[in-house]
Amino acid sequence: MTHAGMEQRPYISVVTPSRNQGRFIRDNIESVLSQNVPCVEHIVVDGASSDETVAILKTYPALKWISESDHGQTDALNKGLAMARGQWIAWVNSDDYLLPGALEKFLAFVHSVPAATFVFSNCLYVDTTGREIERKRASYSRDGFFHWWRRGVGFAQTGTFFRRELWQAHGPFDVSLNYAMDYDFWLKLTDSTEFYFLDDYLVAYRLHEASKTGEGQLPFAREMVQICQRYWDARGGWAKWKYRLLLRLAAYGRQLMFSGIEQWESGRRASAARLLIQGYLRNPMSFFDHANLCFLLRRLIGRRAYERLRAPYRSAVGR
Repeated sequence: MTHAGMEQRPYISVVTPSRNQGRFIRDNIESVLSQNVPCVEHIVVDGASSDETVAILKTYPALKWISESDHGQTDALNKGLAMARGQWIAWVNSDDYLLPGALEKFLAFVHSVPAATFVFSNCLYVDTTGREIERKRASYSRDGFFHWWRRGVGFAQTGTFFRRELWQAHGPFDVSLNYAMDYDFWLKLTDSTEFYFLDDYLVAYRLHEASKTGEGQLPFAREMVQICQRYWDARGGWAKWKYRLLLRLAAYGRQLMFSGIEQWESGRRASAARLLIQGYLRNPMSFFDHANLCFLLRRLIGRRAYERLRAPYRSAVGR
């Protein structure tokens, strides 16, 4: 089933893949409608939801949407991007939402930097009610991007914008990937595209148990190892073997450590201990990782004392 509006060619296409996110989809749609900018289209690609999602979509005449069976989020995303007519694409998942004034800030930025074709911004994490959990300032370095297991990629998919021609040249997203299809796409861009940083918070990233992020780090790590190995294998030479070793030891070991921390925080102590030990053995340097040292300090002095100790630092860096 399809519903389309907007006669004028859009400048920004907001693409939202969705399945059974009825409790969040209205917030998502309203956040786009409330943006005080012209020439925006919102495309929702729903995977034949069995909840109230379709009934909600029908109440928005300006929305462009389809609801049909698909092969997962990546497939839905490709469908939405193929439908998009805007010069710029914003991928905003159905449980996330744009913050007030987000697109106005984005337009001001790209008009001031006409060479930009890929833009990333900071990330605001919220809970199921929209209450702020954490603010994370984004960053990007080519070296850090390839060595993501050290401190992460540097920015989240939420809050990224790219020109449609980038997807036309480097897409579609790989449908064999369920978690790290965004990283795979970004990796393809690194050889030819400059990443521009908009230092503001534009999108809220909702954390909840049903989200993919709620499943933990390991599924993402497995796919990112696969993606990086594919990237460096294609280049051959010494880099191919260097990264094979790094990915199998350093990268995966660090993600085992991260998953162990997540398991511990959620109360699954036995599996947490097993994952932590596996991570330390596979990559002994992960024991000295900032995240692991913070975790051990919380266990040693308690969460309340840890938060008091960390408060001055968070105030200083705005996190």
